[in-house]
Amino acid sequence: MKYQYFKGLSREEYEEILLKEQSVESGAQFAIIRKADQTLLGDVYIKKEDYTFWIGYTISPAFKRQGYAYEITRALIQWIQRQGDYKIMAGAAPENIASIQLLEKLGFAQVDEENGESIFLLHHRSSGTTETKE
Repeated sequence: MKYQYFKGLSREEYEEILLKEQSVESGAQFAIIRKADQTLLGDVYIKKEDYTFWIGYTISPAFKRQGYAYEITRALIQWIQRQGDYKIMAGAAPENIASIQLLEKLGFAQVDEENGESIFLLHHRSSGTTETKE
């Protein structure tokens, strides 16, 4: 959570956000659990705004640099792509080099900067190809 804006909240605020009914349209946070032993690996965030899906992810420091973030984010992108022709956006703090490298590996390109955060875009065409647009 070092780079998330989802930190520093009280227990009640966390409960209100995480335990409410989840909706992709209003933003949903999901835990990522390893099936083999029910270990919490991290979480993903997804929010649909018109024809854009915003995604985010966090991996526990105990599991970083083991490919989990790539596998989880790639699966999330594939799910979105099955929903139709949507833009997929993600934000990363400029100092979060690992996240930026992951986004670039997945085919995202930085297209903007907002409130000190780098904004990345991956665009999927319904023809089955994935391309980045600026």
